[in-house]
Amino acid sequence: MVGGDPAAMVRASLDDTSVEAVVAHLVANPADMQRPIAVLDGRAVIGRPPELVLDLLD
Repeated sequence: MVGGDPAAMVRASLDDTSVEAVVAHLVANPADMQRPIAVLDGRAVIGRPPELVLDLLD
């Protein structure tokens, strides 16, 4: 739902940014997930910067 580069979901720097590597990293290190993720009407954004959440509400 967020779309874009899967590595954008991770706070850490990854050598391998494939979907599989990102998922494996987040399973092993859930604290590295970017938060907050705002969801509204089938759309989602990472809430950093906060202006992205405001765009979602428009």
